[in-house]
Amino acid sequence: MAEKHLYVFGEIGYENNVQSVAASLQGATTEDKIIVHIHSPGGDVNEGFAILDHLLSYGAVIETRIEGLCASIATIISMAGSKRTITENSTFFIHNPWTVTEGDSEALQQMADQLKAVEERIAQFYAKYTKRDKEEMLLLMKQADNITPERAFELGFVTEIVQPVMAMARFTPLITMSETKLNSIMSIFLNEIRSLFNLNSKNEIKNLDTTLEDGTPITIEGEEVAVGAAVTVNGEPAPDGGHTLADGTGIVTVGGVITDVMQPGEDNGEEVEISIEDLQAQITEKDATIAALNTEIETLKASVSEHQNVLAEIKDKFEQKQPIFNRTPRTPATKSADKKGNRFTASEISAKLDSTKRKK
Repeated sequence: MAEKHLYVFGEIGYENNVQSVAASLQGATTEDKIIVHIHSPGGDVNEGFAILDHLLSYGAVIETRIEGLCASIATIISMAGSKRTITENSTFFIHNPWTVTEGDSEALQQMADQLKAVEERIAQFYAKYTKRDKEEMLLLMKQADNITPERAFELGFVTEIVQPVMAMARFTPLITMSETKLNSIMSIFLNEIRSLFNLNSKNEIKNLDTTLEDGTPITIEGEEVAVGAAVTVNGEPAPDGGHTLADGTGIVTVGGVITDVMQPGEDNGEEVEISIEDLQAQITEKDATIAALNTEIETLKASVSEHQNVLAEIKDKFEQKQPIFNRTPRTPATKSADKKGNRFTASEISAKLDSTKRKK
């Protein structure tokens, strides 16, 4: 099951609409899981219900996550999930629908009737998904108070309260190398170093215990005497130079590693010898190889440090507290059915109409 993430951040009908949702979920199927992240003050009622219907139309498993503020019509979208979580620092807010309009008494009465119908529709929706009475929902909407995560859970608006977590998936493009990939590269370099001296893990090593011609016990790594095998004498790396084993095999060691092997009977004289110049050249070559590997390892360490800094910056951003939403009134769009301004509830509009009729 693949996961599709939808981020409903901002106002409904402005930053978020059916078109933006469809674009974000392009290619989603019934086999997918859709995770909806919500931090929104609400917005247009009709657009909110349209987004809800569009989400449900996929027939996929839906999970909604409230991460900050879920207010007004955004609460309708949050109900789309079979699993509905809210972080412990989030706020849930519902209220009666309102609008801004103008016109004569007939136009105002029509608008009042429309608002009342929307109010009933939203309350009925809440009651259906929370399995509570519609009258209780109407009362909550009329009170228009912030609802704590605990209260939202108790009322059935959410199914779980969770701890805030870092949504790292959103920052994946900033990470150029994963920890798994880095460990894999480091392992490759370590294996190259081991192969340079024919070193394997201790679990894979089968040592050959033998003696020099003078009876000194030695240990040769591996099952046979071969170039690249490590040689130890009394637990210490064999001295640099030539050595003759008890069976007459001659070996040359540099840095505790066999660099040459001469089998018994080879015309190599009675003693295995190697010049200081040759030894120095071999040591220099090995040192150069090791230095090159060390340089590459240092480069990798620098890369690790750089990515750790990126991760630290991301962590700092996520640890910052969410700004407090104060619901300051703003000039609403004339078509908005869910914008706060100079507003009248349906009952207030009806009262004003009755007063106007009595004056006449």
